[in-house]
Amino acid sequence: MKTILMILPEFGYGGAEKSFCSLSVELAKLYKIKIVVFNLVQSPVYPVGGEVLSLDINSSENWFNKLYNLYKRVKRLKEFKKQLKPAVSISFLEGADYINILSSKEETTVLSIRGSKLFDQNISSLTGFIRKRILIPYLYLKASHIITLSKGIEEELLETYPGLKKSRVDTIYNFIDEQKVITMANEVLSKKWAAFFDKYKVILISSRLAVEKGIHLFLPVFAEIAKQLTDIRLVIIGDGEYLELIQQKCRELSLTYDDIIDPNAPSNTKVSFLGYQSNPFKWIRNSDIFVSASLHEGFGNSILEASICGATIIASDCPYGPREIIAKKSFKENIDYPYQTNKSFLLPIISDFKTSELWIQTILNILTKNGESGKLNNAPSIELSRFSKAEFLNKWKIVLEN
Repeated sequence: MKTILMILPEFGYGGAEKSFCSLSVELAKLYKIKIVVFNLVQSPVYPVGGEVLSLDINSSENWFNKLYNLYKRVKRLKEFKKQLKPAVSISFLEGADYINILSSKEETTVLSIRGSKLFDQNISSLTGFIRKRILIPYLYLKASHIITLSKGIEEELLETYPGLKKSRVDTIYNFIDEQKVITMANEVLSKKWAAFFDKYKVILISSRLAVEKGIHLFLPVFAEIAKQLTDIRLVIIGDGEYLELIQQKCRELSLTYDDIIDPNAPSNTKVSFLGYQSNPFKWIRNSDIFVSASLHEGFGNSILEASICGATIIASDCPYGPREIIAKKSFKENIDYPYQTNKSFLLPIISDFKTSELWIQTILNILTKNGESGKLNNAPSIELSRFSKAEFLNKWKIVLEN
């Protein structure tokens, strides 16, 4: 049986980590899977397929230590590859991509590119310049094959790096386990939370709390809506490094909020932070509107999941995933806003008064006029066949076998 090596910096709650684990489970049905992580500071959050191996090298903020750690990781991964003799090594996230390429021997190296590099706010300053102009081009041109999460990312790579051949790049969308989402969405809320959703019009965000998710840009929009609708509430599900800054923004906008420690005790404040929830879908199913206000996305799993839950969806038309999911159009095409397909709406990224007003009016129309809110409406608003497990596995098999 062919050995496939899968490399990830660390396990965690992010979308990349979730997709990595899901892929490992599916590939383990076909191949001998070995998973390598930099360290096991965080044990696997999601089910994994195959044996987990650790390089036992922790991260560091010191630049000298970073470089030394890179050297040690490459050296140890070379040893793993020499011992395991994988036919293919697949890496997720940039840190893993570096050691995958630098340790490559005779195996096929595959990089899974999860998001835009052009629009990533975290790639800035001199370090960002070096990454964009020297390190990332080196990675992409040295890789045997590249898998992108969306056609938009694929187009970006081919336009940005002229030496990259089209034959070496493929797009494979994430798959969503529709039946699993439906089962979890049908889980009954506690009586107190059910009463909360019955009493209020609820806008819900389920996301990692990071700057690129645009939650800080949506809060002023919500604050204006709250002035017109006294029975409106915002529920935010997720953890992340941006929590304190989002709560600071709430204070600036005079939006009362609290952290819900006990999920059986809903809040009467305007904004409720529920933290990480193992089952966000039961909350999404009961909400009136699901919002994704991202500045950029690799794909947009949460949009697909919200659709399966029957939610009305409002998503920013950011590079690149949301448009491909909702409109099935290239990011290069011109579209008019709001762009609507069934109960899914695309709106421009919130950037100024004009775009904010469009968001405000669209949400008010849904909640007060058109009656299109998705509360307890189980019909998906997005065509799901493009994101099936069978399609996903078939494309990965083609890459791995060729």
